[in-house]
Amino acid sequence: YMQHGDYDKAVVAYTRALAGNTDSGDLLYGRGLANAEAGHTDAAIADLRAVLRLAPDDINAVNALGYTLADAGRDLAEARRLLDRARKARPDDPAIIDSWGWLQFRLGHVVAAEKALRRSWSQRKDPDVGAHLARVLLLRGKRAEAGRVYREALKLDPRNRHLLALKGKMQP
Repeated sequence: YMQHGDYDKAVVAYTRALAGNTDSGDLLYGRGLANAEAGHTDAAIADLRAVLRLAPDDINAVNALGYTLADAGRDLAEARRLLDRARKARPDDPAIIDSWGWLQFRLGHVVAAEKALRRSWSQRKDPDVGAHLARVLLLRGKRAEAGRVYREALKLDPRNRHLLALKGKMQP
């Protein structure tokens, strides 16, 4: 379900699996990501917090929770603490660099956001990263470059929710 973008069905499947294994960090993490993609932010945050209660050093969960908070524009101070922790653990991880860049965007630090997102995009072509970078480039008045990044990211995943949210802004 996750690979096909059917996030609500993924949440149901993870919930069924969790019924028999309520303390599975992997299942909670998967459901947290599915909830986040489905737009169920409160449920995603609850699942990711549960993962961290089970495994406080799970850097993927630390990053995912920090990103989810930043993406929702909620408790940015906590998001910053979490993402600082993730960056210290894995400073060259493109997913963590993207999360940091997106937090910088949410904080209004667009130059820092652009720098981080460019770095992440150069390391790993990912549709979410491309959408984030295109949005920041648009904000900085770099429309042509934003369009190039957007089109490249769209080729990777034409159904990506971040890219679809930008569609109207990318028109000339």
